[in-house]
Amino acid sequence: MSADSPGQAAPPPENPDALQKRLDLARQIFVMFRLERTVHLVLNAITFVILIGAAIWVILKGGADKAALTLICGSGGLIGFTSSRLLSMWTDVLNRVFGKQ
Repeated sequence: MSADSPGQAAPPPENPDALQKRLDLARQIFVMFRLERTVHLVLNAITFVILIGAAIWVILKGGADKAALTLICGSGGLIGFTSSRLLSMWTDVLNRVFGKQ
């Protein structure tokens, strides 16, 4: 397999300055998107607390009603969305650092 095929990591740079430039690029990207990352992490934490609270509510009531199911499904969906955005951001940064465009 060649290094250009999908799933293969790019060969390490031979020039240490090239690696440093890539790391600097990654730092710049993280600084640029700090607010977005913070918002996604805060939303993720809040919706996780809501999800756990709804689960406890269902257990204590002995059954689920529409409100509990709405909380569970809504918070689960938001957790999935915010997590996917964070993972997408990490993927983009790592692709830039390791030379994949």
